[in-house]
Amino acid sequence: LAEFTQTGRTHASGEGGGGPAFEYFFEMMETLRRCDERGGFELRAHMGNLALFQSGLFIERIERRAARKGFPDVTYYEQIGESSFRMASRQRLATRLGLDELLDRIADCFHRLRLALNSLADRVFSWGEADAQVAHMLVRGG
Repeated sequence: LAEFTQTGRTHASGEGGGGPAFEYFFEMMETLRRCDERGGFELRAHMGNLALFQSGLFIERIERRAARKGFPDVTYYEQIGESSFRMASRQRLATRLGLDELLDRIADCFHRLRLALNSLADRVFSWGEADAQVAHMLVRGG
């Protein structure tokens, strides 16, 4: 969570960090076709983290956008997050780094982790009307 509060951290970049920044999951999924092993592992882990961050802290925004504008609902974020962590856990690099079991467990528990973050956000943040207030609180520390 701490990493994602930094400006620009939610945007992945391709080609080992030297490529263009990606804001949307579909862009990241397309990039996976061209990634080497390390880049694919890092991008999958990023996608899982991003899906958890967005669906955990900004659930109301996701629901509002899905209802009004036809954007993906929370199920989409859960599917992206779970599958991204699961695929990252199966990479050789995850095993070499000793992260395979942890990432697999996060995939198994993604829904419960999201609900825990939803609860945390409800208790810690006063959401008000704009998500910008929350983002400001996260970045500036309150």
